Amino acid sequence: MPYLQHSVMCGENSFTPKLLTMFNFQFNTNGVIKTISNTTSHDIQSEETIIHDSGDYGSATFMKTSGGNVNIWFRELDIATPTTLLCQSVEPYLYLHINISNTMLYSTSEGANLLFKADQYNLLFGSQMEFSTNLQKGNYRIMEVHFLFSYLQKWANYIPFLQRFLYRIKQDVTGSMFDMNLNASHEIITIIKQIIFCAFKDDIKTMYIEGKALELLTACLNKGTKVNNNPILLKESDKEKLSIAKQYLLENLDQNCTTEELARIAGISEWVLKRGFRQLFSVPIHEFLLIKRMEKAKELLLTTDKPVKDIAYLTGYSNKSNFTNAFKKRFGYSPGYFKKNA
Repeated sequence: MPYLQHSVMCGENSFTPKLLTMFNFQFNTNGVIKTISNTTSHDIQSEETIIHDSGDYGSATFMKTSGGNVNIWFRELDIATPTTLLCQSVEPYLYLHINISNTMLYSTSEGANLLFKADQYNLLFGSQMEFSTNLQKGNYRIMEVHFLFSYLQKWANYIPFLQRFLYRIKQDVTGSMFDMNLNASHEIITIIKQIIFCAFKDDIKTMYIEGKALELLTACLNKGTKVNNNPILLKESDKEKLSIAKQYLLENLDQNCTTEELARIAGISEWVLKRGFRQLFSVPIHEFLLIKRMEKAKELLLTTDKPVKDIAYLTGYSNKSNFTNAFKKRFGYSPGYFKKNA
């Protein structure tokens, strides 16, 4: 599922990400670490990168194709034994994530959970990437289409929900375009296959890939338009259950539950939870949770002598560093500085 737990703001800052060019993947299989990076010595060409690797975890293939305003990364993982995968990049990311096969649950350094089932997609943004996921034996295929901000901005005037998403990006708000991941249509799957098995070379391939990337984006946004333009009809019982979900979040700010778990607690479908929460309370779940966690953090800093590390845990962060970064990005200063000068 898209970002549930955290949204990060940066005041008046205007933030425009570039194409992601560097990544680091770390496989941990029973304590045996294997790292793959696009900075290591592999067969790398200017417009195309192909990396093959194998280890205790199984085998992996990474393929990057460039098309003018986009970079497309396709990766296939054949996992031989249960393995933890850590994906990292210090660069901002803005990309269309398409989970082609198998279910993957990503956890971020900020405590967010992203669940992608087979053939689901969403447009994601963040100031830096640090995802981890536990992989069972099986085959996993993922495509990421990384866009230039300026390229997407060209189309924003015609697509209101894209315009809103890009505005949040300029404010450095981590998150996803759609409240729910969308299921890829047959049209979308066909375009993906055409990109993967492209037979063109050199400049013709670059032109073809950029055209197909735009076609893919168009198909994905077209389906998103149908989802985002129609408000849902909320019954009184739905509103009561949404209020239960809201109250649960307020009473459990130290917990990190998925939207699936929250929906089960409230006795409502996940789809109604995500759409209805935003509609009823005028704020997405992840942003509501961040606001309340930061309010609690400020209160604890002002009224108690608890160390910052303890306050981080009490507000749902796995470690002090992630909490400090989120607090500073939200308010412009560190928790220690706030406590000292409040």
